[in-house]
Parts: sequence; structure tokens; C-alpha cells
Amino acid sequence: MATQNDDSEAQPASDSGSASSDSIRWRTEYSRYVRPPGGWWWGAFLGVPLSLALVGGGSFTASMFPPSATMSAAALPTPVPSPIPTQPPTQTPTPTPSSVASASPNPNADCTTIESRVARVAGKSQVRFSYGASNLTKKARTAIGIAASMLKACPQVPVLINGYADRSGSAKANKLISKDRAQAVRKRLRSLGVKNPMTVKGFGDHHPIAKNSTAKGRAANRRVVILIP
Repeated sequence: MATQNDDSEAQPASDSGSASSDSIRWRTEYSRYVRPPGGWWWGAFLGVPLSLALVGGGSFTASMFPPSATMSAAALPTPVPSPIPTQPPTQTPTPTPSSVASASPNPNADCTTIESRVARVAGKSQVRFSYGASNLTKKARTAIGIAASMLKACPQVPVLINGYADRSGSAKANKLISKDRAQAVRKRLRSLGVKNPMTVKGFGDHHPIAKNSTAKGRAANRRVVILIP
């Protein structure tokens, strides 16, 4: 009986020793992978995510603020202005005879209509003379003065001065007096400052504009007209 008891008591001791050995071996194997808090495993568990967060945050900050965006204005390169293209000098067109004739020192003068304007004031029977005379009347001086102001605005425009007479005298006398009347008008224009080229002609009793059978008609025929050819 004693032997059986000893065996029965020794068996637990043997089991206890075996259990302690297994426990030690299990903890040794477990310690390879798991450490209690405070050991290197705990530090690695917290350190790796923290390192990733810092590295990721730094790269995110660098992506938001690249070095080129944080450069100072002084460090930026100065833009070089592009050269301004130069235009070739424009050539002044050579004036033609027609443009010279219509040239005027007065920019407000319209030399293209001077022919009709002069004809309205001295191109019909506005400049009249007394019978057998070449002296200018008061009305004739007024008409010549208006025409002179137009001609002075266009000094390059040529002027034609034609004199006429009625049929009271001989054809030869009428021819001479008609030219004298035209020359009297030219002299008056020159005295008023008209520098236009002038041509004087006397047509005698030719080209009447009224009947020579009446006094009124003969007065209309004793005339000088200023024309722009």
C-alpha cells in the first residue's frame, strides 16, 4: 500500500515538473513574437505608424508647397521683353497735276467745288460796266471781292477772265473795250491778293446773253465773267 501511495504521490510531482518545463518552453517561443508592453515590440508597434505619418505628412506638405511656389520674387527670372517690330517708312505719294490743282493752304476750303461757287458770284452777269467804259462799278467790285476770297483759298486753280460788249459800236471797238474790261477785273483781283494764274480774253459783242435791242439787254451784255476752266 505504501508503495502504491508513493507512486501515486510521485506521479503528480513528475507531471508538475513536466508542466513547468512545457510552460517555460511555450513562453520562450511566444517571446519571439510577442512582448509585453514596455518592451521593443511595443515601441515598434507605436513607432512604425508614427514614422509613416510623419513621412506622409512631410511629402503632403511638400506636394502642397513645392519649392518653386515658395521662391521669392527676387529669385524669379526677369522676363525679357520681346523686341517691337519696326515698320518700314511710308513713302509719300508723288502729287499728280489734278491733286496740285485742288491743293489748298486752307484746310477748310473745298477746291473741288470752286468752279461752281465762283460761277454763282461772278460767272454770269454780276460784273457789269457802263456804256463805252471799262471802269468797275460798285456792284462789280462787290462781286469781284467775293470771288477773290474763294480764289485765294485755292491759289493753284487757274482762272479765266472773259470780257464782253454790246452791239452799240463797231465790232473792232467792241473787241478792244471787252478786253480792257477783262484786264480791269484781273487788276482788281491782283490788288486783293489773288495769286492764281489768270488768262484774259476779249470777245467783243459775241456770245450775248440778252437782246441788244433793249437797254436792259445791252446792259447785261456789257459784262466780265470769271471762270475756272
